[in-house]
Amino acid sequence: MKKRKLTSKDADQIASEGSKSNDHPTLTRIMTSRKSFWDEGFPHLVHGQTTNYFATDEVMLAKRTPATMHEDLLRCLHQAEASSLFLVKRTESLMEKESKTRTDLDTSEKEVKRLQTELSKAQRTSKDKESELTSLMIRFDEMTLKAKDYEVQIEGLTTRCQKLEDEKEEITNQLCTTLKQGFQMALD
Repeated sequence: MKKRKLTSKDADQIASEGSKSNDHPTLTRIMTSRKSFWDEGFPHLVHGQTTNYFATDEVMLAKRTPATMHEDLLRCLHQAEASSLFLVKRTESLMEKESKTRTDLDTSEKEVKRLQTELSKAQRTSKDKESELTSLMIRFDEMTLKAKDYEVQIEGLTTRCQKLEDEKEEITNQLCTTLKQGFQMALD
C-alpha cells in the first residue's frame, strides 16, 4: 500500500485525537515554530504522529501480534544502533585519514618551501657561475691573443737567434781560417 502525506487539517485532527487535550501543539504550530529537535520543549510525540503516522499504518499494525511488533521494533532499534556504530567508525576513520592527509599536506608544503629556497639558491649560484665563466672566457680569449703574439715574438726571436748562431759559426769559421792563414804565414 502506498502511504500518502497528511494535510495540515488531517494532522491537526490526528494530533487532537492522539492527546484529547490542548497540551500539545498542532502541526501548524510545530511547523511555524523555530524550535529544533534538540530543544527540550520540542513536541516529539505530536510531531511523529502528524508526520510519520498514517491511517494505513494503524490498519497494518492492527493485524500484527504484539510479539511480532516487539520483535520488529527490536530489529529496527538494532539496525539503527548498528548503522550508527558503523557510521561512527566510518566517520572516525575518515577523520583519521583527513588528519593524516592534513599532516602529509603540511609536511609537503614545508618540503616545497624548502625545495623552492634551495632552487633559488641554486639559481643564484648558477648565475654567479655563469658570470664567472663568462669572465673566464673573456680572459681566456685575451690570453689566447697574447699567447699568439708571444708565439709570433718567440718565432721572430728564434729566427734571430738562429741567424746569430749562424753568423757566430761563420765568424768563428772565418776567425779560424784567418788564424790558420796567419800561423801558416808565420811558419813560412
